[in-house]
Amino acid sequence: MKKAVCSYFMQPIKQLFEKEEYRRFSEDFHYRTILLTYLSLCITTLIALSKMVAGCVLSSAWFLVLAVYYLILSLVRFMILRAEKKSQGITEPDSRRIHELRIQRNSGRILFILTAAVWGMIWCMVYQEEGVEYPGYVIYVAAMFTFYKIIVAVINLHRTRKWGSVLSACVRQINYADALVSVLSLQTAMFASFSDGSVNTAVMNALTGTIVCMLVLIMAVYMISNARKKMKNLIFQKQTISNS
Repeated sequence: MKKAVCSYFMQPIKQLFEKEEYRRFSEDFHYRTILLTYLSLCITTLIALSKMVAGCVLSSAWFLVLAVYYLILSLVRFMILRAEKKSQGITEPDSRRIHELRIQRNSGRILFILTAAVWGMIWCMVYQEEGVEYPGYVIYVAAMFTFYKIIVAVINLHRTRKWGSVLSACVRQINYADALVSVLSLQTAMFASFSDGSVNTAVMNALTGTIVCMLVLIMAVYMISNARKKMKNLIFQKQTISNS
């Protein structure tokens, strides 16, 4: 069982080192998106488990909330990857697209749950003065990585419109939501490292957190409404063709 699970996660990543697969990785946007999602799934799952262990050992609500957040991220990415494998066996184009749109709709619903986890993080920041902290110059590395993450998320979100893949768009939308939360985490770390007490960090964290949650909720509503609209159109077209 353990070997089967490891093979499921690692086999797509191992393929990258093959010459043909590397060429496909560099040229095929959808393939690259899916393959990198396997890597992201491994990372977020490990982070979730480590946070959960830390939360249980230290009896820390902060670590437990973070564990829930990363578990939800892992869940939605696993669901998308599983749908990608299943969609490869669907030969009829409209049926395959409807299947992918259902995943987009369900991913949007999971984003609502993710928002609840983010609210839990905000509560810990405001009322328990918890937050992310980085030692020494690590804060600058974290800041550069966060800015890189948000820029790449925005660029890839725009690129999905060109390629038109539903599951690729779904992955990039989830990554964009995750990047927004990273901005909130960076702010708490910046306050912990550089604040001199002149700024009310609780108010700032609550304000930024609210904005992040609203943006994630907007993304969730868009994913659900867009998927429903396209599904209805496809189903209507199929019914029209079958009746004619």
